[in-house]
Amino acid sequence: MDYESGKYENKVKFPMKVDFTKYYCYNAGKVIGDGVSYDEAKQIERENSGCIIEKYIDMKAYEKALQEHRNGAFEAEQRWRKDLEKEYGVSFDDKVIEIIFEKAWQDGHSNGLKEVENYFDEYLDMIKDILENAKDSEFIKRYLSID
Repeated sequence: MDYESGKYENKVKFPMKVDFTKYYCYNAGKVIGDGVSYDEAKQIERENSGCIIEKYIDMKAYEKALQEHRNGAFEAEQRWRKDLEKEYGVSFDDKVIEIIFEKAWQDGHSNGLKEVENYFDEYLDMIKDILENAKDSEFIKRYLSID
């Protein structure tokens, strides 16, 4: 798996509300700061006693940028999943593989994709061992009512 190249990273920057925030300053009914930054608004306030500052966040633009970031994350994860399928010779269309993957994701995603892969590999090995020994297992016979 190609973790070092950045292939699996989201290339879309996470949007910060501050990047979508503008300030408007008013004094005696006049606009004295029109769509300025926070620092500029504070400077205007220091220079103009009685100044009123209005904060405006362009939520529509912010939500759009947030969705673009989510889409970028989804696309990066899909690239990684395709490579994982190729690396292990499996398909996520297989319900058993999907179950194994979901458990690996649950246990490892907070520590990154490499950790998910580590769990996936570990769980695949465990399932292979179970299947190879199932015919001789009294537990499996009882559990599945196999004679």
